[in-house]
Amino acid sequence: MREMNLFSTIYLNFITLPFDQAIRFPILIYGKVTIKNARKARLIFHCPLRMGILQIGKNNLGFIDKKRCCSIWNVAGTLHIYGKAGFGQGCCVEVGRNAVLTLGKNFNVTGRSTLLCQNSITFGNECLLS
Repeated sequence: MREMNLFSTIYLNFITLPFDQAIRFPILIYGKVTIKNARKARLIFHCPLRMGILQIGKNNLGFIDKKRCCSIWNVAGTLHIYGKAGFGQGCCVEVGRNAVLTLGKNFNVTGRSTLLCQNSITFGNECLLS
């Protein structure tokens, strides 16, 4: 299993969430990740906050390549999260400045997948993308 990237986990939680939410570490990042536009992002959790509701770069969601695979998290718009969500190793997630991405409960994307949102995308509960 890939190790958690402590620095990126702390950074993304505290730069995008209010302190009382960030201290619960609802976002966990694994491995290499490039984070862009974190200060512009609006993450809204519509579920009880607990550690690891949103996991980025975890290798149990598909492709595994410890040396060359880097995830990209470029969220400048709004992200609504209704329950546990996971993005596999090497995923590219881009949400435009005025765009809205909504993730239902138990949403997962396997490794090396790309999700681009320039307007609005809504995924329901129990979705798996590959």
